[in-house]
Amino acid sequence: MNQEERIRCQFGKRKDTFNKSAQWMENKELINAHLELAGKPKKDQGHCLDVCCGTGIMGTAFKRHGWNVKGIDLTPEFLEIASQNIETTLGNVEKMPYKNNSFNIAIIRQSYKLINGPNVLKEISRILKPKGKFILGQSISFSEKDEVLYRKIQEARHINMMCYYTHDEFIKELEQNAFSVLTYKQVVVRESVDHWLKYALSLSDEQKLEIKNFILLAPQEYKEIHEVELIGDELFENWNWHIYLCENQKKLMFIDRASRRIPLTIAVSRIVSKPLSRFTKSVSSANPSSVAVDGKV
Repeated sequence: MNQEERIRCQFGKRKDTFNKSAQWMENKELINAHLELAGKPKKDQGHCLDVCCGTGIMGTAFKRHGWNVKGIDLTPEFLEIASQNIETTLGNVEKMPYKNNSFNIAIIRQSYKLINGPNVLKEISRILKPKGKFILGQSISFSEKDEVLYRKIQEARHINMMCYYTHDEFIKELEQNAFSVLTYKQVVVRESVDHWLKYALSLSDEQKLEIKNFILLAPQEYKEIHEVELIGDELFENWNWHIYLCENQKKLMFIDRASRRIPLTIAVSRIVSKPLSRFTKSVSSANPSSVAVDGKV
């Protein structure tokens, strides 16, 4: 099977349990962080595309926030649910069936690691208007101190993951593919490891036990950063989310041909010439559900 077929196979079977399979799915603080970065749509500038929309959790939230939302995803079973709230399209996000400059904003949450990032960024840049906004939400390591083990855990739990990213790697890839990063928010969400493992239907019992042991037997530094806690037989830890607000750097130019102004779209990349700061924060409250803070790039 190719990547597209593997994704459909993995997620198609999760249709009925997907929305409740982890705390982050419907976490209000996390959803609100995306909405706050987007803001309210301006008149005649409210066209939003939910990329890899899944069951439409984010698209539905943006619709309620005033946006005119369309969603695109590979999984027909997910779109059966999403289409109850937003207009949807079954398709590959590397070749989206939308015209150039169609949307004012695009969003993607927790799916970037499953796709060919640079190819999709170029496609998102194409369908966005110049200076259009792109919001990318993804769980990542807190810092270099937990990066190695966190990467190992993500590689074990995401059987179809194409690439793992740190904060700095996200910034670099976005900046090299037609986007400038304006700012980002951090949200820390408390997760039950046993709960999300229960609903990881593509993993065997042996794989689930291996992942749980990675966390149970983690170095003390990792446990402190993630506030790992065993309550009875249930294992908990904190997940670190970054939500990036980006601006499309594509420029719309016009060439006069036979007295007609013809739009041409040109994508440009901004290269960062100074070191990027890494922002980290550990949660000190006992058993938090989520904590949101702002960061600047």
